[in-house]
Amino acid sequence: MIPVCKRLCAMAIKTVMMEVGGDKVAIMTINNPPVNSLSNAVHNGLYKCFKEAQERNDIKAIVITGADGKFCGGADIRNFQKKQNAEDESEKSIIAPRNLFNNVIEACEKPVVAAIEGFALGGGLELAMVCHARVASEGTELGLPELQLGIIPGLGGTQRLPRLIGLDKALDMLLTSRSISAETGREYGLVDVVTHSSDVLETSRRQALAMVHPRKSWLIALHRMDKVGNSDNFLKTLTNARAKAKRKFRNVRYPFVCLDVVEEGLCKGGEIGTELETKACRALVNTFEARALMHIFFSQRSTSKVFYASTPGLKARAVKNVAVVGCGLMGSGIAATLVAHNIPVLVKDISSTVLENGLKMIKENLEGLVKKGKMTELQARDALALVKTTESYKGFESLDLVVESVHEDLPLKQRIFHELESVCSINCILASNTSALKIAAIGAKLSFQDRMAGTHFFSPPHVMQLLEIVHADQTSAQTVMDLLSLAKTLNKVPLIVKDVPGFAANRLFVPYLMFSTFLVDLGLDPYHIDAVIKDFGMPMGPFRVADFTGIRTFQLVSQTFLVNSPKSFHKSPLIELLLKDGREGIVAKKGFYNYGNVNHGEEAAELKRYLEASRQIAQVRGEYNNVENLLDTDIIEMIFFGVANEACKVIKDDAVTGPTALDVASVFGMGFPSYRGGIIFWADSKGPVYILNRLKEWWREYGSIYKPSSLLEKCAAMNTPLGRIVSRPPSKL
Repeated sequence: MIPVCKRLCAMAIKTVMMEVGGDKVAIMTINNPPVNSLSNAVHNGLYKCFKEAQERNDIKAIVITGADGKFCGGADIRNFQKKQNAEDESEKSIIAPRNLFNNVIEACEKPVVAAIEGFALGGGLELAMVCHARVASEGTELGLPELQLGIIPGLGGTQRLPRLIGLDKALDMLLTSRSISAETGREYGLVDVVTHSSDVLETSRRQALAMVHPRKSWLIALHRMDKVGNSDNFLKTLTNARAKAKRKFRNVRYPFVCLDVVEEGLCKGGEIGTELETKACRALVNTFEARALMHIFFSQRSTSKVFYASTPGLKARAVKNVAVVGCGLMGSGIAATLVAHNIPVLVKDISSTVLENGLKMIKENLEGLVKKGKMTELQARDALALVKTTESYKGFESLDLVVESVHEDLPLKQRIFHELESVCSINCILASNTSALKIAAIGAKLSFQDRMAGTHFFSPPHVMQLLEIVHADQTSAQTVMDLLSLAKTLNKVPLIVKDVPGFAANRLFVPYLMFSTFLVDLGLDPYHIDAVIKDFGMPMGPFRVADFTGIRTFQLVSQTFLVNSPKSFHKSPLIELLLKDGREGIVAKKGFYNYGNVNHGEEAAELKRYLEASRQIAQVRGEYNNVENLLDTDIIEMIFFGVANEACKVIKDDAVTGPTALDVASVFGMGFPSYRGGIIFWADSKGPVYILNRLKEWWREYGSIYKPSSLLEKCAAMNTPLGRIVSRPPSKL
């Protein structure tokens, strides 16, 4: 055991502690729970400790680590949302952060080693990269995720990462916000040594001492160019990266700012690059896109907090064995999702032929994940081996969860759940993947309704992140807790929703398609609408997505709206006309588009006669019948203002915990661009008064489908943003 003298640095009593061992290595520990974020107090503490370590003759080398097995999770994002003039004077940094990183740590005359455990993300990885060497525990997560928040690294990350691992790999990590493991970091050259977590600190000590002699034998990352190559090579790489970014990113600047800063630094030197990076990061923090993405970041993490707060002490039970009843498009997708996360699945359907087709779809789904780099071929094979099939209920007695995924037929679902209750244990959760039918109605005849819930996956389930957890009045808190735990295991974004018609996401998605078909009946070209909406930022236009989710599915879910809000729904004859001729979407190789042997589809020349027939039946009239007068902005507003209006009705129905839940539902359930912050956040950027006036204009012209909700009228009268409506938990919770 090495004897130590312990000293708490002034101004950082709780955040940075320095210990000096008998081997003359100073251990500086960041202690800022829960993730050891780089607050101003941590910056100040590190600065004080380094100044002291530089001056002390009994210190030969320095190791930086983090408390509780976590190196550093980067900057506290909440600080980005605070106005500078509202900062606490005591928290203001006494030095510029880049001076701490560039001029104090990296330029330190004594070797500095980062001892990394758990994770080094954002500013945490930037801190590790200014050190002269890095030792990491096995499985440690390393990444610069700033771009997913609409900003770029601000502490030298754009300059040091390319110099340490090469430009190609660095740009991939920067532009995708992708994290890598310590093992991959060792392969790339980002990490010098990978070891067991129990040995990280001692290995770092030895690494630091080995660097003392010969003096200055270590390399400073900011000065390296050996992995970048000459200017011709890196400029060509950057040109290719810009072309790729233009295809991937629409309507945003931050990826291209990142590329510009990288290029400037490589051309003019790392010091100039870090100065430009800092200025660019500060400017991006104040953009609408950054505010929107940070809003989604926090909203996504808050979807379950109300439930946890209302059920203190309740512990989730593990869901280890699952069955899926129904092996069609959705059922096979749900099964693929489960086995991809190492949960064995028993798949039941009515015949061996259906099961064979289902297995084929499960295999294709897993292969799709391999192509996207989400799993390896070996992992996909292992996952497929976790699938078992059956035509009976044998084996259901030992399950933790059954997910029913048959078509939207209430009597059929009721019969299935009656059978499930008779064969499953009393602790088994019985869940339906229904898109719109009430859970209470499906489980009305069950004796144990407390274990009945909805698990509404979105198509395709192995890709889409949202999982609506639907609770009826009788659903127990334990059931909800268990499903929240399952959502975490599956890397899903959970949204707790009351058992109301359409739940939450479909209350937004169906009007999205409905207003789009209304504009078609008005005379607009569906392919032009798709192009406009895709340019707005949706992954695909409404008619393309209708083909992918299934036109018949849209028709079935629409019935809920027709029954509950007939005056607010435009039933386009176009849907019936397409279905009559078997144009159900991609599953039938034809819908609004023709698909042939390719999934991207081609415009269908024959669609014109369906459009003419639908318009003749619909007889939509109004001043906008001269569609040539409609601007693209009108198309966007006539669709999405209608969706925002429906969102107000969902809030008023108390179906979700508040406006932020609908932002989450719109982004993760229907593909609303995250850099617009979700449907409510985006609507507030337009203002409730403006939206109300536009809706009133269309209401007078086209009738009740555009009638403003009472909640929107109230917000407009008070000039209060929709996002500031007081959040309330669902009454059951």
